[in-house]
Amino acid sequence: MRVMDIASEMPIRSLLTRIRRRWTDFALLFGAAVGLAVVTYVTVTPHYTATASILVQRNTVTPIAGTGPGAAPVALPQDTVGDAADIESQMEIIRSPRLIRMTFGRPEVREALTRACTYERRQPFGRLRAAARRLFGAYRPCDFAPSSETIERVQDELGVSASGRSRVIDVAYTSALPEASATFVNALVGIYLADNAAEKSKARLQTAKWLEAEVGRLRGDLSAKETQITQYERSHDLLQGQISLTTRERLTSLITQLGDAQAKLAAATSRLAELRAAQKSGSYASIPEVVASVTIGKLRTQEADIDTRLGELSSLYGPLYPQVQEAQAQKVKINAAIDAEVNRIAESLQREVSDAASSVENLQAYFEKAKREASAANSADSELQSLVRDAEVDRTLYADLSMHTKALETETRAESPDARLVSLAELPDKPSFPRPLSFVLASFCVAGTLASVGAFVRDLADQTVRVASDIVAQIAARNPIQVLGRVPFVRNLEQDFHAVISHDLSPLREAMRALYARIRLGGSPAKVLAVTSSAPREGKSSLAIGLAQYASSLNQRVLLVEADLRKPVFRLLLPLSRSADGLIQVLRGEIEPEHAVESLGKLDVMHAGAVAVDSTELLASSRMRSLLETARQHYDLVVIDTPPCQYLMDACIVGHQSDGVLYAARWGYSRPEAVRAGVESLDGVNILGVVLNMVDTRRYGAYDASTPAPVLAYLEDGRALKN
Repeated sequence: MRVMDIASEMPIRSLLTRIRRRWTDFALLFGAAVGLAVVTYVTVTPHYTATASILVQRNTVTPIAGTGPGAAPVALPQDTVGDAADIESQMEIIRSPRLIRMTFGRPEVREALTRACTYERRQPFGRLRAAARRLFGAYRPCDFAPSSETIERVQDELGVSASGRSRVIDVAYTSALPEASATFVNALVGIYLADNAAEKSKARLQTAKWLEAEVGRLRGDLSAKETQITQYERSHDLLQGQISLTTRERLTSLITQLGDAQAKLAAATSRLAELRAAQKSGSYASIPEVVASVTIGKLRTQEADIDTRLGELSSLYGPLYPQVQEAQAQKVKINAAIDAEVNRIAESLQREVSDAASSVENLQAYFEKAKREASAANSADSELQSLVRDAEVDRTLYADLSMHTKALETETRAESPDARLVSLAELPDKPSFPRPLSFVLASFCVAGTLASVGAFVRDLADQTVRVASDIVAQIAARNPIQVLGRVPFVRNLEQDFHAVISHDLSPLREAMRALYARIRLGGSPAKVLAVTSSAPREGKSSLAIGLAQYASSLNQRVLLVEADLRKPVFRLLLPLSRSADGLIQVLRGEIEPEHAVESLGKLDVMHAGAVAVDSTELLASSRMRSLLETARQHYDLVVIDTPPCQYLMDACIVGHQSDGVLYAARWGYSRPEAVRAGVESLDGVNILGVVLNMVDTRRYGAYDASTPAPVLAYLEDGRALKN
């Protein structure tokens, strides 16, 4: 098959289809994996797991009000709900190297673990593991001294887990001997419970002592800070206004006034600048003060009347007319009056700018003075607030510590253990590994997975011809060619080839019938037909014999010629005489052609004779051409078996002397690129087509889904389709 991208291949052919193609590989791999699993199950050392249970419990104290006047609250113990974080913390403590090291301190524990380790290494699988560790330098003796390496070894076999959503912790240890597992687990659990009780009492005593010291220190600090705050307020005379200090309120008011004055100054300056620019350009239409002036408005009206009159007189009398000159003089006076009024407006705006600037300057001086006063007040107030905050922190901390002190006293009186024993580990009577059912299921799953992967990879790596499209895809781009048919594979064909091909119900004979029909139905039926292939063992000789045998059964005069002079096989496949005279002797002129022909019923056969090293020269000789011309005259069909075309030039030489060439490609053996190279080597030869040879009909359907199932059943070895 072709090498394709897996991503594009998988939607077309499923994994099950690939496994079905390689079912023999799948069966072998599956059997090997199951066998290995059986050997492992027999040789592996059984391991036993002992489990003990601990209940982790935290108690809280719930205060309730006293019943009498001035009575203190009464504390009652109450169980908390299981805290996942606390359970996990206790599990880590149990797994900690400190507790394991304390467990190793007991002689009976070290003795039990050493005995289990020694027993395991005496078993077959244990010996194998020990030898492998020695090979890789990782061998460890059965010494359970409290070292880091030993602790890690024990932690690998130690299992600590929570039992569901409860507060129960299961502690399990796995060993080759059941008594070693139970001894270690019970010792570890006992050490944990004792350590838990000791740590709890020690922690409470340390906490109570620290709380008393802190409460006393905070009481003194709080009293000193309250006195300091009172004295500071008196010395700095800090007055409080309606919202904050009076200095801050005054500063806020000045900021507002200064902002308004600066805005007023900016507006006046902007209007004055616009007016100055308008004076230069002579356009006052965008100046609000000019537009709002009544005087300028009247002057503009007079100017418009004069412009109208001036235009009429100029058009009637010309520019030198006295009344025209008088009107122009009046217009000049009006423009001078407008400029004078604009200058008056500019002077008014200038005074407004000066007044606004003076106001900003005065407010800025007041603001700087108020800012200095507010800064001093802020510094004093900040220091005061810092003192107040420190006092509040100490007061809050004092109250919390006082409450915790009382609560600790109550908890101490109502104290109960954080952990208690639920059950000790009993001596296990059944191994925890390997468990038969789990081991069998796991073995079959692993074996199936490995076999599936192996079959998939084997099928994916298959580069041989499986379907006709494999050949067409390789050759069609350069040499248009067709696949003429499929010839089934027949087991032990060489033992009785003549009988198999002569049998009417033989699938091989049926394939030859279809192939012969396609050849004869071609545009110009070939009379001299050569058969070749890319390499040996591709069934070209069997194809040539089968085609000739079938043609002769149709009362055709057929001559079968063996032109593979280097490796002749006809005398192995056909019941021929032991005579050494054949095609080689004919081409050398030693005998006449008719003396080299043997008859097998209706079929005439000319075998190669002895092996010839000069086969190329003999086949290219004039005697060979003369032989074929004579055969054309006396026979209806001449079938020539030639050597592989990629090994010798003999096939190409015979092909040029023939009417056409059949190219044999063995199913599951030939490679498409080899077929393409062989076809290209037959340059100038009329290639009738390619025959997919020696096809396993039972497996062909897994590669070519277009082949109908009845046809596959008909072509199976030793079977025929029943009507």
